[in-house]
Amino acid sequence: MLIISAMDHNQTLPSVLYKYRADSEWTEGILLKKSVWLSKAANLNDPLECRTGAIQNAWKQETIRELEEGQILGVVAAPPNFMPPETLFSLTPRDTRRWVKTFLAMSHSERMKAMRKLYSAHGIDLSRPDKLMDNLSRQLAEVGIFSMSTNPVSQLMWSHYGGIHSGIALGFAVTAECKFADPLHLIKVTYQDQKPVFDKGFMNQVDIGYDSKGRQWSRQKFSLEDPVLRAAFSTKPVDWSYESEWRYIEEEEGEFSWPAPLAEVVFGLRMPVERRRKYTDMARRAAGEGVKFFEIAISQDGSSFERLQLN
Repeated sequence: MLIISAMDHNQTLPSVLYKYRADSEWTEGILLKKSVWLSKAANLNDPLECRTGAIQNAWKQETIRELEEGQILGVVAAPPNFMPPETLFSLTPRDTRRWVKTFLAMSHSERMKAMRKLYSAHGIDLSRPDKLMDNLSRQLAEVGIFSMSTNPVSQLMWSHYGGIHSGIALGFAVTAECKFADPLHLIKVTYQDQKPVFDKGFMNQVDIGYDSKGRQWSRQKFSLEDPVLRAAFSTKPVDWSYESEWRYIEEEEGEFSWPAPLAEVVFGLRMPVERRRKYTDMARRAAGEGVKFFEIAISQDGSSFERLQLN
């Protein structure tokens, strides 16, 4: 079993994270629009992305029951003294007492139906804990991911993601003021073949909104701070460990402003000189004169890559 720890607010952060890219109009767009695209798991190159291990039915049923009992408690035991409420919605005090008495005599499933009926009659679509696992699958499928590496001189990364060495690596600085400083949005990938599993508790989040008819709805889902959910976003098989990956994540895929300032541009070994000039101009326009430029070269003994800074 994969051991999961809580979200680490004190994780040691790298100073720069690199996005390998082939030379393309989409790569130019990162600089021209100062934005990045966060992809769904289905669009990444590992078909095992964003999955949990098998969810045990006993844990699932126990969790659903606990959430439903919490909803019931919210109806019949109002804070701060957790005494039965004097009134419920439009019911008179007398009708409320009758409703609560009848409600408490019901079975659990009958209580859930009666409670949802009461809320629905007053324009509220109550959340459904029994749909929680469906929401989990949807969350995992919809999360937006922007993958980066701590290593700008990886031969495999340049081959797989850097346009077979003719592309570019954009280095984003991890500063205290940027999104990368928020552990909710930046997570280090763990390389282990076992998938994370839920076997006790989870961090619950309830979203509330209104539909086009003004009815209030609520949806329960797993919080992005939940350690198992985060592990599902960030656990990859050991075969991928050469990537040395960190991930910038949002709840949904889409285009977002740079999450951190651009600090470096690294040109691939085979990038043509005229394309280097083009990217140099775009990077300076986007990030200012402070951005540093490097090129990949073959080491003197011909056995590895090295990164050389350009004037």
